Amino acid sequence: MLKLRWKVKGISVDDLEYVPLDEYAIEIIGSNGKKFKGIDRDVLRKSLTVYFEDSKVIGKNIEVEIVNASGESGIGALASDIAEIAGFDVTGVSSGDSLIDRTKIVATSKKNYVNYLAKLFNCDIFWQENEAE
Repeated sequence: MLKLRWKVKGISVDDLEYVPLDEYAIEIIGSNGKKFKGIDRDVLRKSLTVYFEDSKVIGKNIEVEIVNASGESGIGALASDIAEIAGFDVTGVSSGDSLIDRTKIVATSKKNYVNYLAKLFNCDIFWQENEAE
């Protein structure tokens, strides 16, 4: 629920579209043999692409690396999912050495997609010289 609120905090109720999740449900058998319903992650991600993808990014092979410095387990994977759904190629997800209190982008190029990524994650951009250039 926190993930959903984080992504839609600026959207009014009138702008929301109700999408039943029944068609994404799959049966999962737990380690103890108990059966329960889950969501097919790949199918759900493909469906979410309609809402997140951007033509400036799709097919451009724009690589990003996610560093989770929040101290919260799983946040890096969530950020990776959102970036991939938007069309970025995530090259890796790792944990940061020290915690930070606000999301930031460390960018080496002043391309339009950097601003798009910053808007997508509601964060600041820190410019860094690209040593390869």
